[in-house]
Amino acid sequence: LEAVNCFAHLDFSKELPMTNKADVFDKIATGLNMLSEELQSSTVSRNFFDSILQSMPDMLLVLNPDGNIRTVNPSTADTLGYKEEELIGLPFSTLFAEEEEEKNKEEKVPFLKTPIESLIKKGTITNIELTFLSKDGSKIPVHLSGSVMKNDQKEITGVVCVAHNITERKKAEQEKKRLVEEKIKIEKQKGFELEKVNKKLSKSKQLLLEERKLSTTAILEEQEKERNRLALDIHDSLLQRLTALNMDLQHIMRDKSSTSPSTKERIGMSIDQITEIITETRNISHNLVPFALKDFGLKTSVEQLIHNFNKNSKIKINYSADELNGKLDIRKQLHIFRVIQEALHNALRHSKAKEININITLLNDKLINILIDDDGLGFDYKKKMKEKKGMGLINMCERVNILDGNIEIYSSEKSGTSIILDVPINDN
Repeated sequence: LEAVNCFAHLDFSKELPMTNKADVFDKIATGLNMLSEELQSSTVSRNFFDSILQSMPDMLLVLNPDGNIRTVNPSTADTLGYKEEELIGLPFSTLFAEEEEEKNKEEKVPFLKTPIESLIKKGTITNIELTFLSKDGSKIPVHLSGSVMKNDQKEITGVVCVAHNITERKKAEQEKKRLVEEKIKIEKQKGFELEKVNKKLSKSKQLLLEERKLSTTAILEEQEKERNRLALDIHDSLLQRLTALNMDLQHIMRDKSSTSPSTKERIGMSIDQITEIITETRNISHNLVPFALKDFGLKTSVEQLIHNFNKNSKIKINYSADELNGKLDIRKQLHIFRVIQEALHNALRHSKAKEININITLLNDKLINILIDDDGLGFDYKKKMKEKKGMGLINMCERVNILDGNIEIYSSEKSGTSIILDVPINDN
């Protein structure tokens, strides 16, 4: 009777005593003892499960098939600011913020007012990002997962939902986004400041280049003036005096009574030497100032330069030039002439070339292209420019720069030299 009374009060710690008669009472006692063991096992499992639910940090909600809340765990009530009994019976959609209602209307979120319909199709949903609304109106971002519960007859008996509060994660994401945006803003500001500095540097560099260009132009103009003065002195003074002396000597040679044959021979030799001196002096004068440039243009002046060059060299020079027909002003023609002149003199002095090619080509009435190449020894161009030993090369580059043109020099030891110039016809 004591054991039966304990069973009646759900105390299953007592067992019914057994007899050895194996009568109907023993069978009842055996059945009751087995039932007691089952009930004890079930009670332990239920208590264990209840303990898990009570200690879960995430929100747990069990819904009826109609979508109303049947059961919640303490974490749900604490997070949303409700008492557990206040949540029981509420429609699940009550917990959603207004923006989630709008999402539901647009059918962007498949699990809101009708969770059963959505879950019947899928069976489960996992980590849908939603916003819960607490009792005081605070918005709580969550990841929602859910699963349908069915009985043995495959009938839906409810829905189990777990909502993980991602407020801290959202704050971290927003902070990260803020930091990234701030970093981008700072980088943009740095880029803006750097761009300003670069513009100032570029402007300063441009001013320095312009100043250098003006300075170089002034120096070269002074050099041309000095060349012109010297050429005129040679032409008007020295050449005339040499010519007069040559004429006097020739007059003496024609006077048969005034000199002996031996003297006339010596005078004849002197006349030949003076004639050579006059020719060389005239060449020097023409090299100093290409007088033909003003009257006949660049093409003819270069032809004359090559003609004079051939008198002192055995190098074969191949020359071709388009008709420029006054497209270049005298200033540009003079600078181009000086570049070609310097290239020929360098080839004569250093290259030991057997052949030189000079081509002047008019491109689209906008650009003059000049190509000068030889098959000589060549040189280390970069080394020369770095050591600043090639003053002739530097002067060539400065002249092309004054013309707003471009010059490229290709050379290496034992591989010859190529010089390419591109000069715009118009200053703009």
